[in-house]
Order: sequence, then C-alpha cells, then structure tokens
Amino acid sequence: MRGIERRLRNNCFPDILRIMLEKLKLIVVSNSLRLKLFISGAYKSVN
Repeated sequence: MRGIERRLRNNCFPDILRIMLEKLKLIVVSNSLRLKLFISGAYKSVN
C-alpha cells in the first residue's frame, strides 16, 4: 500500500507543478501584452 500511495503522490505532484507553470506562463504572457499595449499607447501619446 505504501508503495502505491507514494507512486500516486509522485504522479500528482508534477501535475500540480505543470498546472502552476501553465498559469504562470499565462500571467507572464498577459502582462507582457499589457505592457506592450501600454508602451505603444504612451509612445503614440508622446509623438
């Protein structure tokens, strides 16, 4: 039983990490897009 539990825990943990990494990637991408829009908007307002 212990071996099975350990295996299940080891299988679940990388999935959680993968989900967290995907969420982080989405946040970074959305933030970079927002930054690009903000910079382009500021650039247009300056010129």
